[in-house]
Amino acid sequence: MNYTYLFKYIMIGNSGVGKSSLLYKFINNKITNESEPTIGVEYYSKIINIKNLVNIKLNIFDTAGQECFQSITKSYYRNTIGVLIVYDITNRKSFENVKYWLNECKTFCWDNINIILIGNKNDINIYREVSYDEGKKLADDNKISFIEISRKQNISELFSDFSEYIYMKIKNNEYDLNNLDNIGIKLGSEHFLNIKNDIDDIKRSCCFK
Repeated sequence: MNYTYLFKYIMIGNSGVGKSSLLYKFINNKITNESEPTIGVEYYSKIINIKNLVNIKLNIFDTAGQECFQSITKSYYRNTIGVLIVYDITNRKSFENVKYWLNECKTFCWDNINIILIGNKNDINIYREVSYDEGKKLADDNKISFIEISRKQNISELFSDFSEYIYMKIKNNEYDLNNLDNIGIKLGSEHFLNIKNDIDDIKRSCCFK
């Protein structure tokens, strides 16, 4: 399938917070019961459609949360348009470490990076250690988006909404499409096809033959 834009995302957070499970649900639309930790970095790709207007290809890098892999992870922050920071609402330590992950973003990402904070596993509310309000306040204090979710919910909606937010920034000319180096956006074949169609329309309407 052709696409207009490619967005590069990176998913970060402590080991065991459920990053891989969320991505597996998004890519395959089914739940996995496997819980093996990610080793280094794993790569996922999927094309989504935004409001029946534009196809966007997502390249998503799922990173290991263990400290021994963090030197590998750091190289993936570069050339990224979106970061998804995940914590486990039943694990307070993973929430406290969000500040560490935010600092990593400030250190290694470009200034206008888009970040969403995700409180995962809200389907097991009985074991909750972090309140919704705590997560929302941390996100608000850092001027980033926030959502609570679980792999049992519609994960596609999460990625669609996040991608639509970035797409609207493109439409509002917040990114220079003539200078996309190092910001995690690439132009796809549909973008150039749309330009060609616009030029053809202009030629057909022009009074000069």
